[in-house]
Amino acid sequence: MIDLLHQKPLLGRQINWAHPLAKGFEFGWLLNEGSGDQIYDVITRLIADKNGTWSQWVPGGLDFPGGADRFFDLGTDPRLDIFGPNQDFSIVFKVRPASQGSTDGLFASGSSSANGIAIVRVLDSWDHFRFFSRGNTETINSSDDSLVGPLDLSLVLSCHRTSQGIWYKNGVQSGTPTTISDTASGNWNRGNDTYKIGTDRSEVNTWDGILYYLYIYSRALTALDSLMIHRNPNAMFQQNRARMFSIPAAGAAITVQATAYVQSRMRLKDDWILFMKKIKAWFREKLWRYQCALIHRET
Repeated sequence: MIDLLHQKPLLGRQINWAHPLAKGFEFGWLLNEGSGDQIYDVITRLIADKNGTWSQWVPGGLDFPGGADRFFDLGTDPRLDIFGPNQDFSIVFKVRPASQGSTDGLFASGSSSANGIAIVRVLDSWDHFRFFSRGNTETINSSDDSLVGPLDLSLVLSCHRTSQGIWYKNGVQSGTPTTISDTASGNWNRGNDTYKIGTDRSEVNTWDGILYYLYIYSRALTALDSLMIHRNPNAMFQQNRARMFSIPAAGAAITVQATAYVQSRMRLKDDWILFMKKIKAWFREKLWRYQCALIHRET
């Protein structure tokens, strides 16, 4: 049985803005295109163009092979400028890291530490994720852990610009909250930086492993939010109302699997038919009793 509640939404699926996880949702790359050299943001349709010659789409995401110049370029769209002074934000992603490199960039802006921010996987004294602010004046680290695949990890970097930044891994706090002190200096301003997915600021240390999705929020997600996203990262999308099918091989039989939603609708229809049958039988009985009363009265 395919559970569509935990599957990626279809292309073009709309956001359910009434859902708690839709609050502050600014950008989201679901990586469900399945082919091609571009990936699309589900909110603004902001397009990221592939840099380099490579194509490794896998079920559920995109497998970045590592190596220089293999990433996606978001350009300098001003809509991405949500990292200004005193601005809360969160960056959410799910990955399956591959081999342990010294530095694997996942998300970055600018071309040097002096004019950009970055999220990287760092292997120095321990294997962890690290956020760098502009000029590296602030760093926020996840906990010491082995991140080698095959291991799917959902991570949330939540930054409250007037207090602290914190990592959550698989819905649980990872690392120590870090006090953020550079809000007044504007060290995290984007300016005219170019944003990139799958690399660091140098565009040399690229991501090695699978990326399943990447979301950007204009608010600091809570521990509960992080747990909800880990359990169902697509909860804020209007769910698919369709049956899923698969063709195992050429000439093989097609297996159609009804979703839980379709099954529930079928049960609801059956219950409604049964209810109407009971109402009809009740009226028939009442009509029969009324007719019997009339006959008795005439006799």
